[in-house]
Amino acid sequence: MNNEIVKILVQSNNINFYPVYSTSGTASISFMDSLNPTFVLPLNDPSKHEVIISKYHEVENITQRDVNEKDIINLLIEFGFDKSLKERKSALEHFKIAISAFKKPISDDNPVSTSLIPMRECIKTIIDGLLKCRPVQVKTRNEYNKIISIGEQLKKDTIPKELIASIANKWTIILDRYLSTAKEAKISRDEWNHRIIQSMLFLKSFLSALDSKKCN
Repeated sequence: MNNEIVKILVQSNNINFYPVYSTSGTASISFMDSLNPTFVLPLNDPSKHEVIISKYHEVENITQRDVNEKDIINLLIEFGFDKSLKERKSALEHFKIAISAFKKPISDDNPVSTSLIPMRECIKTIIDGLLKCRPVQVKTRNEYNKIISIGEQLKKDTIPKELIASIANKWTIILDRYLSTAKEAKISRDEWNHRIIQSMLFLKSFLSALDSKKCN
């Protein structure tokens, strides 16, 4: 776990947070929802609510520094997701569209669909590709099980199963809360930024936990 985050949590003094997982530097933290005040505040005395919100924002600022566009592009290329298949856009193309639309919105009325929908397609294209990479093809019932199955067969040997489960849980949250309703939602720029960052953190954590050599 990032030392700055550990320091923040230690300074929080007896605040009840959900667990946060990391991979000893091989994957970025992507579990901000576990610390979200929406879930944490009810677990704590009202006298602690102000400091909880403050600490949450401190941690979020740190995690945002841990994700950047170049790192994710390099990971996509490493796994071969810069290549298009059967006239479909590659995951890398979807990713670049999502980021470009965020940086330079083409519409003030409904900018989200131009960015978060391509981000969703980027991640789904990656998941579909990784499912095909599995040495043993087994059926998966839902999105959570897709990530679990991919992780079980393609993860780096040093990655614990608990991390894969956390990443799988994170994907269900992102898909349901941040990306699936994006067509309809008209959200603030700050919320848009939050959804992009969370999606990028997920991508970095997920791909960093996998062994690209097992996909070849």
